[in-house]
Amino acid sequence: MTTQLQTMPAVAPAMIAALTTVRRRPDESTPVPDLATRIDGVSVNPRALAAYRTVCGFDSTSHLPVSYPQVLVAPIHLQVMNRKGFPIPLLGMVHLRNSIEQLRPIEALETLGFSVDVGQLRRVKMGLEIDVNTECRGKDDEAPVWRSTMTILHRIKEKNGGGFRKPPGAPASLVESQNALTIDIAEDTGRRYAKVAGDYNPIHLHALSAKLFGFKRAIAHGMWTQARCCAELERACAQATRSVDIEFKRPIFLPGKATLKWAEGEAGIEYGLLGRNAGEVHVLGHLQAGLR
Repeated sequence: MTTQLQTMPAVAPAMIAALTTVRRRPDESTPVPDLATRIDGVSVNPRALAAYRTVCGFDSTSHLPVSYPQVLVAPIHLQVMNRKGFPIPLLGMVHLRNSIEQLRPIEALETLGFSVDVGQLRRVKMGLEIDVNTECRGKDDEAPVWRSTMTILHRIKEKNGGGFRKPPGAPASLVESQNALTIDIAEDTGRRYAKVAGDYNPIHLHALSAKLFGFKRAIAHGMWTQARCCAELERACAQATRSVDIEFKRPIFLPGKATLKWAEGEAGIEYGLLGRNAGEVHVLGHLQAGLR
């Protein structure tokens, strides 16, 4: 049964409640109940949208950036993950992958509705992963106009003591591509993005809080990384994004520097965010442009 919310949950109490989730001890057999949640009547704050564009690098247009609906629905994600039955502790969880499909441009002045549901746990080499699925509708739409799947990880070291495997290098198509752009990422990027997106996971905010979860410094938000890549690729091809998939391979430590490389083909744009050498891959993804 779907839970219908009348107002958007407040973020601050939800972040405090997230502290209590550290007691969760899931394994692959832990069942996940029906956590479906819906909210209608969501509108965009123009000042918040402008701040988001600035932090992520999007140009100003009459429609929402492809990644912005996920910011609007983030308080619902947090509320769902705080609910009894969601198996993964919120603090320290890692965003593994994200996919977005946009079926039409969403105007900034539209009133929107969101529905969120959660999949079942899957055991993978690095631990346990789970999908959080979202659909967005306009006020008069019967079918979704935007949808996303966010895959998150609860890290568990391998029983044989082998630790986490080194991710593979960049594919040759990206290494050889002449399409490249250097991106400087400031130390305060995590705090600036948290302010506009409401994601105050401590692994993104400061080196001291990130060290509590095994990171040497704070790392960039996955959704900031996806947004920044989309913003630059949209400028490069002069078209809006229809769909985008991203896999997060290595953390981007703050401050940092990365090179966005991309290769265009019949199936769309293959892209990657690379470190100081092509063997260090932060993200890999695929983008289809040409939204109408």
